[in-house]
Amino acid sequence: MAGTQAFLKYSVQEPRPVPFIWPLCLPDNGNHAARGLIHLAHNLTIRVIQSKLATDLLASWAAMMRMISDVILERRQFKLRNVHLMEGVVVNLTIQLPQLPVLPYLTTLKVDRENWWDVMHLFAIFKRCPNLEELIIKPTWTARYVHDNLSSQLDLRDEDALVNEIQAPMIRLRTCILYEMMVTLPALMVSLETCPRLSDLMLINTFRFNRSDHRFIQLWDQQPIINLIGTHCPTLKKLHYTAHDKVLTDQEITSILEHFPVFEEYSFADRDVGPTLLAGLRTTTDRGTTLHLYTIQAHQPQRLPTLRDILCTCAHLIHLRALNMEYYHEDMDLNDVRGQNMSRWNLSGHRNRDKAGGPNRQHVWACRGLRTLHMTVRYRLADINSSENALIMFDS
Repeated sequence: MAGTQAFLKYSVQEPRPVPFIWPLCLPDNGNHAARGLIHLAHNLTIRVIQSKLATDLLASWAAMMRMISDVILERRQFKLRNVHLMEGVVVNLTIQLPQLPVLPYLTTLKVDRENWWDVMHLFAIFKRCPNLEELIIKPTWTARYVHDNLSSQLDLRDEDALVNEIQAPMIRLRTCILYEMMVTLPALMVSLETCPRLSDLMLINTFRFNRSDHRFIQLWDQQPIINLIGTHCPTLKKLHYTAHDKVLTDQEITSILEHFPVFEEYSFADRDVGPTLLAGLRTTTDRGTTLHLYTIQAHQPQRLPTLRDILCTCAHLIHLRALNMEYYHEDMDLNDVRGQNMSRWNLSGHRNRDKAGGPNRQHVWACRGLRTLHMTVRYRLADINSSENALIMFDS
């Protein structure tokens, strides 16, 4: 009998919310079916499944937004929680964002955008999605550096007017990941003030914009932005900040470490790894256990310290993710399989015959508690021997 009761209880449960993919180009006769399905969805993915004119995309977007608004009014139990706007959907932000209905239950919004985003667009999202917990705005692989209408037409007074429209703080927002965002200091300050409980903030490849002359500011001084983040984000647990085409100075790296002295997880661009960062990480032995190193622009040279220097000096690391940083086979050769010393390689890049000498203890890793390691393994010189590489890598 107990089993029967359990079965009956399970059988009358409401159907689970299902993800729904809206192709943005449904024919008119497909709208009725879509309307019947969308009220069940808590995950909504919007994508373009064929090439269309921008005017057609905008019309399809407007129709879909009206449908979602109608469903919200008709079915109060409709609780859309996750929306992902995929490539090709966002074509004109100044038109599309105001058409987004108020989505009080939305917790996650992901946007794949094709042009530059102005930080002012965040305020339109904040007004329509007041309970967001996660916001991710990233470029598509076809992203172009194109100004949108709002960024090119706003002046300082327009920015002030839009900023003043923000009423309620985004108290639920914990994660904010923004790629290639155009920022001004006043708008960035209000954005950070609006999100008082951020725990993860990633500003990747940021552009600094000047409203008065509609030009980008040369990013030689990142300190004002770093100071804003340090002042207005007291609960941060993870921060990543990189500027477009600009390596952080030693002073700026030191400032980030000083503003957030209790981080357990640190995130930087691999181009910013240098003596200053390594020296700062060595002082976090009681808490700094995770380090992420991202490649922001592959053509930019890295600083002198290598991945080997990190592994051999930061004894407290548990998780190290540096997928695009290189560790050389030669630096793993503790048993001198290949001839560790550079003196054993002649000028032509080939190994000399003499392999005398003991193991090289200089390159022994210090982080004995390491659990996660993402890296690229390559060879430094031209002598390639897969069997020797296997001996070095796997000690077999």
